[in-house]
Amino acid sequence: MEGKFVGTYRDYDYTLWKWECKEPEEPEAPPPVEKPVEKPIVLPPWSTYEDKTMEWLLWTTYLSGELWVLGWIIMLPLGILIYMWLALVASWNFIEIFMGVGTFGQWFMGPMLRGWVTGPFIYLMGVVFSIIPGVNFISSFLFGWWANLDYYSYNYKLFGGPTLPPPKDGPPPKE
Repeated sequence: MEGKFVGTYRDYDYTLWKWECKEPEEPEAPPPVEKPVEKPIVLPPWSTYEDKTMEWLLWTTYLSGELWVLGWIIMLPLGILIYMWLALVASWNFIEIFMGVGTFGQWFMGPMLRGWVTGPFIYLMGVVFSIIPGVNFISSFLFGWWANLDYYSYNYKLFGGPTLPPPKDGPPPKE
């Protein structure tokens, strides 16, 4: 009469006990877990999100202003090259409008302002403020931060780097 759910047991007093357990019910399988469908991230035309190297170049350019005039050895040539490059890229991006990449408004608010207006303005102000002893310590950092914000279309976190731009429809992406 020994089985999986039925049996006998003898305790220390030599009393024989018969026991029987209810047969357990088959466990129900947990419902299948559906993984949420992730939408692919669609970056806007001329997005700079994937260009992580420029973050380092901009910080190097602006933070070299901390060294006052000695920092100009790095700040002037590197900054001039960066903003010449951005102006050249903005010009090429303008041609890409006619190839169907984006709209004039997207180009104007992105590459054109970044390469021809706001970027060079921030750089010029960074150079001018790096001349002033003492002020150069805070201004170099702040202008470097502003330059990174501008380059990444204000989708940038300090000490966190570039962030994904918000989608056109729906809530912003979770980080």
